Order: sequence, then structure tokens, then C-alpha cells
Amino acid sequence: MPVLMLDKFGNMSIRPIDGPEIRLGRKPMDKLEFLDKIVQLLNQQNRRDIEYVDLQFDNMIVKRRG
Repeated sequence: MPVLMLDKFGNMSIRPIDGPEIRLGRKPMDKLEFLDKIVQLLNQQNRRDIEYVDLQFDNMIVKRRG
């Protein structure tokens, strides 16, 4: 089951089981359409190489480990 997190600034993140953190920011409902776009990215085997995906801003940021 995914874990929903809320930081002290009101930013929401999701951490799926066996997957990277997905940062949605203060208006998570506005970012739901972008979740569809990253599903393929998260379904790949190399998802363990991804530290987090940041959807808080206009451009999606994918931070890889290492």
C-alpha cells in the first residue's frame, strides 16, 4: 500500500511500495494528470535507480540515484 506523506510546509508526497518518492507539492489534485505520464517510468525495472520524481513545478524532475 502506498504511503502518503505531508511535510511541515504542507507539501504532499506519495511513496509507492518498492518505488521512488513522488512529490506533488501543496496542490496535489492539480498534479494528478502528471501521475498518468509517469506510470510507465515507474513500471520499468530501473525504477530502483530513481530517488524521487518531483511534480511540484511546471517541469517534471526525475532525480536518479548515484
